Amino acid sequence: PRLRVPTPFPPPARSSAAWESESTVDTEDQLDTFGTIKVHGRVWTFSRQAHGCRWVQRALDNAADDEERIALAEELRGHVVEAAACPHANHVLQKCIVTVPQQALQFVVDEIAAASVSEVAKHKYGCRVVQRLVERCPKEQTRVIADAICADVVALSRHPYSTYVVSNLFEHGSLEDRLAITRAVRGGFVTLCAEPNSAAVVSASLDALGADEQRTLFELLLEKPGLICSMACTKAGAALVIRMLDALLEPQRRDAL
Repeated sequence: PRLRVPTPFPPPARSSAAWESESTVDTEDQLDTFGTIKVHGRVWTFSRQAHGCRWVQRALDNAADDEERIALAEELRGHVVEAAACPHANHVLQKCIVTVPQQALQFVVDEIAAASVSEVAKHKYGCRVVQRLVERCPKEQTRVIADAICADVVALSRHPYSTYVVSNLFEHGSLEDRLAITRAVRGGFVTLCAEPNSAAVVSASLDALGADEQRTLFELLLEKPGLICSMACTKAGAALVIRMLDALLEPQRRDAL
């Protein structure tokens, strides 16, 4: 089916009330004989509701088999990017990712890649969806997502939401992904150290380097007057400063102080 991807991402901002008013339906005739909400055929509608999204998640958890879960997930086809930006539907999308067989999730990967991996990763809800895909799907299935993240490491690491995506890929990605992230951190080390949001990515990348290479990078900070002091004023930055002082040799440590 042809992808219906909003351009650009994210879709126009909406309040929770707007999502509710657009998707509210009468559920009086939508109970089965056991009093359970019937969500088949209404997944996208219910997913945009505060209560409805819980019904869909419950249906995915309680589905009789994978075939039923796939059928429910398929109702989000064409709506993935909008769901990733919705305060309610993003939870349904995440539940699909962790419960539906991996091979049936290709449309989720494709729709995010067709929009913009970086922009979805920077969204307060979309970042969660990208992380679930990286955690759950085979590396070859999410290669297009990993490649997009690795191509934009510095910018994503400085962002308050997408920095979690980069850290997540470092933890769950392939060796090639970790090497690519480490190379990007090495190349933009001073820029990243100046941004508190980047601390977790920087710290993880330093763990992958030897003591001499860590010391070489930390020496770059000594060339930027005032940077170490500004880093020390934030919780995340202070942790990197302490790590720097431990790594530097005694003469360099005195210079830093």
